[in-house]
Amino acid sequence: MELGAHHLYRPCEMKAGDELENTRTGERAVIRRGSEDTNGEYLLGDLFVAPGGRLAAAHYHPSLEERWEVVAGRVAFLLDGREQTAEPGAKVVAPPGTVHDWWNAGDTEVHVLAEVRGPVVRFERMLETLWGLGSAGKTNRKGVPHPLQLAVLMNEYDDVMRLANPPRLVQKVLFGTFAPLGRLSGYRTWYPEYAAKPADRGSAALSTAADRLEPA
Repeated sequence: MELGAHHLYRPCEMKAGDELENTRTGERAVIRRGSEDTNGEYLLGDLFVAPGGRLAAAHYHPSLEERWEVVAGRVAFLLDGREQTAEPGAKVVAPPGTVHDWWNAGDTEVHVLAEVRGPVVRFERMLETLWGLGSAGKTNRKGVPHPLQLAVLMNEYDDVMRLANPPRLVQKVLFGTFAPLGRLSGYRTWYPEYAAKPADRGSAALSTAADRLEPA
């Protein structure tokens, strides 16, 4: 049974040692602290992005702040239209409402320590769904799902993430109109088979490191 916005729950939230992967966009995350560990206040994890890997689309979070610290490799960030390249040791912050995008700007795997601050339970749901769809081959090459699936997700998680384009009013009309059709077509807001799973021992060892990521 599908549940409406703000009421999508399951027994277990993300926790230290869990792992997610989006093979379509070349992203993998090992969780250091998940909502189960932080009472839903923040999410901290190690992100690994393959050469050529990047986010599916530029976006912003109405009430969440994202912080990144580059551990290895070169990362290009786009924050409110301004591009910058970050190397190991660099820290970048995207306050709530900041349009952002980032990608691997080098020819080796990137390792970034990332933190999302704010109410993160629903952010975790959205991430599991988008990345799960990508790894299942149910998105395009950029990691964007079928338009009806996208409408269902963006309508449900409007409080969590909004796309940079098209304009906000256009998104509300499009997603609000097509989300019911998407649900009738069988598209869902979350799939249990895409839930984060415990990482192998080598990856899980990362979860014993820092609890928080502080700005420079």
